Amino acid sequence: MKSQIIFAVLWLICGLAPLARAGEGTVLFFTNPGGAKIYIGGKLMGTSPPEPGKHLAVKLNEGSYAVKAVAERGGVQFIRERNIFVGAGRTKPVNLKLSPQAKPAHGALQDLSALEKTPPRPESKKTADQGILSGYETNFPTANHQPKKNADLTAGQDRFITNSLGMKFVKVAGGCFQMGDVLHEGGKNEGPVHKVCLDDFYMGVHEVTQGEYKSVMGFNPSRIQGRDDYPVETVRWRDAMDFIRKLSEMDGRTYFLPTEAQWEYAAREGGRKVRFGNGKNIADPADMNFNSSPEHKKSYSRTGSYRKKTMPVGSFQPNSLGLYDMSGNVWEWCRDWYGENYYQMSRQDNPQGPPSGSQHVVRGGCWGNGADWLRSSFRLREWPDYRHYYLGFRLVLTERP
Repeated sequence: MKSQIIFAVLWLICGLAPLARAGEGTVLFFTNPGGAKIYIGGKLMGTSPPEPGKHLAVKLNEGSYAVKAVAERGGVQFIRERNIFVGAGRTKPVNLKLSPQAKPAHGALQDLSALEKTPPRPESKKTADQGILSGYETNFPTANHQPKKNADLTAGQDRFITNSLGMKFVKVAGGCFQMGDVLHEGGKNEGPVHKVCLDDFYMGVHEVTQGEYKSVMGFNPSRIQGRDDYPVETVRWRDAMDFIRKLSEMDGRTYFLPTEAQWEYAAREGGRKVRFGNGKNIADPADMNFNSSPEHKKSYSRTGSYRKKTMPVGSFQPNSLGLYDMSGNVWEWCRDWYGENYYQMSRQDNPQGPPSGSQHVVRGGCWGNGADWLRSSFRLREWPDYRHYYLGFRLVLTERP
């Protein structure tokens, strides 16, 4: 209930509103092997034909869906999970190559009827060639080793990368931390506090700017314009993914949105017990761009000038990792689907969120929010099709090229 109230208040304060989505699309499912049961969001939709080259056609409303294909051959179960996006008025072929699973003890197979009532558990792992949405070249890596522990966050001469556009990235050394509401002042969705371990990654020191977005996409969607160093905003999650795809093609590196865990780890300077993304525990309008008017005063904030708009990136001091504006300015899209109770089942090493969902995580708060929404553990979600002048993003690289 509390999270619903918070979300409603965001609509009123930040003016976030959905774009209209209507119409159906058709998905043609081809499976190898054939004869696979197709589940969408945990509901059985039908069985693919056993003959090669034939398909199962399913009509779906425009949107994103979690798909699971399950077949049985000789007592062995074959499975493939994938997330797809269906466009209105479009026909989308989806090829699913199923992988054999280890045969259960005593030859007992999983009770597949349960899938028709229960959506896939968020703990299900993605393979390296699975993207969040079909058509977006995400290729999220899946770790197969133990992350480094107690790494030096500032060591090494290769700490910074500057790409061909002049975008600067800083190395965030991997390690383990307690993720969530470690200060015991947030909502239910910020808990339980749980251990997370991450591999090294590089994060953009700034939010993507309007100039950078325009250089890649050829236009500037932002509502608050004036200078190229303002953060780009009024971007949907899908717009951010399109930018990433084009930038990756131009630059020869593979970029991503940060996972929710990467974002919080970096905002908290490598997992420190700190309230805000600038490394401080007091929100001061001299240090970050937020709504510091008296009606939003908190015990951990100071009142002052409420700017009522975005500021150029890097207008304030960074945190100890060299990251600017991790709290305030614009909300930042994350890679993960949002799960209200995901922290209860998150895996420890390199978590990437639930395998499916309807909304994506946004983090960091915006210039229109009070200090409580700028806390590093504060979680919010938005539809992939939402765009508003409070929504921006920053990028990560998972390894040095």
